[in-house]
Amino acid sequence: MTAGLSCYTANLERYLAGEFDSAAVLARSVRLAVRTTEDGLVFSHHAPALDRLPDGTRFEYAAIATADTEDVLRQEIRRHGRALVVADTARLPWSVAFGSAPAPHWLLVTGAEADRYPVEDAFEALLPQGTQRPYLGTVTRSVLMTAITGLPEWDAHQRVRNEMAFGARISLPGTTTGATLLRRVPGSGGERAPESGLVDEDTLVLPLLMSRLADAGPDAVRQLPDIWAAAGHRAFAHRWRALSGDTETELATAELWAALPRWVQMAVESAVRGRPRWGVARAAVDAILRADAPKTGRTA
Repeated sequence: MTAGLSCYTANLERYLAGEFDSAAVLARSVRLAVRTTEDGLVFSHHAPALDRLPDGTRFEYAAIATADTEDVLRQEIRRHGRALVVADTARLPWSVAFGSAPAPHWLLVTGAEADRYPVEDAFEALLPQGTQRPYLGTVTRSVLMTAITGLPEWDAHQRVRNEMAFGARISLPGTTTGATLLRRVPGSGGERAPESGLVDEDTLVLPLLMSRLADAGPDAVRQLPDIWAAAGHRAFAHRWRALSGDTETELATAELWAALPRWVQMAVESAVRGRPRWGVARAAVDAILRADAPKTGRTA
């Protein structure tokens, strides 16, 4: 069921599945909201934000010194049975992007043995490097520590994705040569304040996306991961609703969303070649707007 979800959400779903109805929690949170900035687009894929768990606990990013990484990781696993950590995709041996440019990735560690760790990576996608399949296995201490410690400085787009992974902006820890853990802590207060300036009505945000991406030309390639994530999340939500609703309509709409990133990628690639062709991508958006259920949108 996690096919099409981002590496953040796919592995968060597997974490939640240990205690909650994870598919329902995720599907009910899915949205597509966008804010435009001078540096590009800021995406929010979830409302309410997923950092707050159904039992009231919260996730927060925590910077861990290299020397303390294993101890803190094992403490989190003892406390909750598993732990989410930030890894570098380029250092994960099962990743089709292994050895390529650094990219942030959430990894689920499901246990701790003497010098080995059971891990689960539910991320599944068609990437420029090839088809990424889910991974379930056990890695050595050395492999895990290489993947999660001494992380690089993420670029601006990657940093925003990390901050917005739950749907609301979550502060990242300062520069660290150690690891970054998603620590589960007792909850306090209400929901996080929404990102200002977000547009979240499909009839507004989808044409806005097409316009901004077309205007960006070849630079639109930097936002392709966000388009894949947005469409994958919406397809996931429609597939979930198909389990208890108008199955034929929901599955058909899910297919339209799942196909959108391919058309956008083709348009971006045509722009890179100097011959931008956005007609098919815009037609795909029009098909989604005709098929998708009406929603009440707003500008926050």
